[in-house]
Amino acid sequence: MCNCHGAWVDTDVDYFTKSQDVYPSWKASITTVDVYQKENDSSINIILGVGSEPKVKLNVVLERIDGKWKITSVTEQ
Repeated sequence: MCNCHGAWVDTDVDYFTKSQDVYPSWKASITTVDVYQKENDSSINIILGVGSEPKVKLNVVLERIDGKWKITSVTEQ
């Protein structure tokens, strides 16, 4: 199930990358850039992939809740 613009759709789309395909290089090459962190909030830009395969750029926002970091949003850049 995926929330696609307010409608829940039964699909095989990856929740975080919002894509049906996950390229092998996405798992093997994860680059983090522009890491921002305050006491209980963090934002990280991530690039998945390398070489000739398509790349995906994501912004991951985290919040520290009860001492543990939790992902609160993932958006494509």
